[in-house]
Amino acid sequence: MILLIVCTTGVLCLYAFYNIYRKRYSTPQGLKETPLEKGLPIIGVINEIKPNLALYLTKLGQKHGPIFRFKLGMREMVVLNNYDVIKKALKDDGDNFAGRPSLKFIKHIDRNSGIVFTDGSTWSEQRSFVLKVLRDFGLGKSKAFEVVQTECLYLLEELDSLNGKVVAFSKFISIYLINVIAKFIMNKRFSKDDHKLEVIEKAINVAARSQDYIALLFMMFPFLDESALICKFILTVTSRWKMFDDVHEIGQDEIDEHLPKLDLNSEGEDLIDRFLIKQHQLKQKTGHVSTFTNWQLIRNTLELFGAGYETTSTTLGWTFMFMSKFPEVQNKVYKEITDEIGKERMPTMNDKRSLNYTQAVMDEIMRMSSVVPLSINHRNLADTSVNGYFIPKNSFIFPNLYACHFDTDVWDNPTEFNPLRFLSTDDDGRSKYSPKEELLFFGIGKRQCLGEALARMEYFIFFTSIIQKFNVRFSENVSDEKYQEILKGNNGIIRFSLETDFIFAKR
Repeated sequence: MILLIVCTTGVLCLYAFYNIYRKRYSTPQGLKETPLEKGLPIIGVINEIKPNLALYLTKLGQKHGPIFRFKLGMREMVVLNNYDVIKKALKDDGDNFAGRPSLKFIKHIDRNSGIVFTDGSTWSEQRSFVLKVLRDFGLGKSKAFEVVQTECLYLLEELDSLNGKVVAFSKFISIYLINVIAKFIMNKRFSKDDHKLEVIEKAINVAARSQDYIALLFMMFPFLDESALICKFILTVTSRWKMFDDVHEIGQDEIDEHLPKLDLNSEGEDLIDRFLIKQHQLKQKTGHVSTFTNWQLIRNTLELFGAGYETTSTTLGWTFMFMSKFPEVQNKVYKEITDEIGKERMPTMNDKRSLNYTQAVMDEIMRMSSVVPLSINHRNLADTSVNGYFIPKNSFIFPNLYACHFDTDVWDNPTEFNPLRFLSTDDDGRSKYSPKEELLFFGIGKRQCLGEALARMEYFIFFTSIIQKFNVRFSENVSDEKYQEILKGNNGIIRFSLETDFIFAKR
């Protein structure tokens, strides 16, 4: 009886909180109210989001249309569910939609630093700085190619040494992609057994690959997020604070290592150097460092590692899943590479224009994989509307890139793997690569991926170089039924293939 009373009281309290925090939006005259999927009292649609949220929201779009809301706990989220509305919001009204939701839970971890989860002056100043530094150091240019090519050669050598053994590719590839971005950030290479690498990978995987139920809890129930005591308690008991403290300690160690060797009158050799030089200049000129704090540098470094290897690693995992599932496509890619480049010379970025079919295959893989299916939540900074639907200020915005990539109004038979959709015929009757603006793999607007140029280079060089030298196949038979399960992916910020074991047989 006591248990029943306690449970009943708890439910009533939660329901009271639900009513307190529930928002009744007053829709301005002339605008339409977005359709709402309420779900269950208190918890909203949380019980419906498996196997993954993007797939569920895509199905809701068939019911409600391209713009709608859904209840996630006590919050209402706004979904942009096709290319047209995503473009109108994030690109055409980009300044307004460039915000990030303000979750105190996140701010307790990052201290309102970094680039990914911040907005306003911190975001704009740091994004501009990082972009300029990466460009100065050759991002997307010949210098970056040399770094990517070097790491790719190391990868090819190791694949060759395995003599056809099964490879857990998602774990295997990470060291080489991490070392590409490490060259720009700290001008160094990690070894496979470096403890720092393990700590960084663990933090990134927890944040991106798995469903973060702790963050979800604070997103669902605002009253939890408003309590600093609850935030700190949960961060402590779940060891989340310690995990990120370990990462931040590594970042501080790198700063301490750079400082004694730093020439304040030089351009610096890497991003950490350039940041510390800027920090010194601001301190000398104004007496304060603006957003150029050590903590900001540490957060920038962690986020660049995450962005610099996680999406490319995951995309390559999907790539070899599709190449194993469709060997006839793999053979056509191999033939084009050997016809245009040969079997010995390593592909370069200059070869990309002549590899029309290969580019089409890469785009189809990016469409089918939709590695960041819901982007990262946006926030509109003022009341606005899209397609006549009212979107109140400070709404949580989900741009459903997955739905955009599987929209039957844009793509014929979108669930089928078909690279030909990215090919057209030129005046001479030859196949020509034809990119589609509806492919939003790297996002769109003000928050578009700042490492896109490097990611595209990595993907092209690693993919073509591996296919040139190796035939890739599954480690065991994958039935059509299992293939359909693989396509569902996981339920996290990053959508990865559920099949990651492959055999790389030398050609």
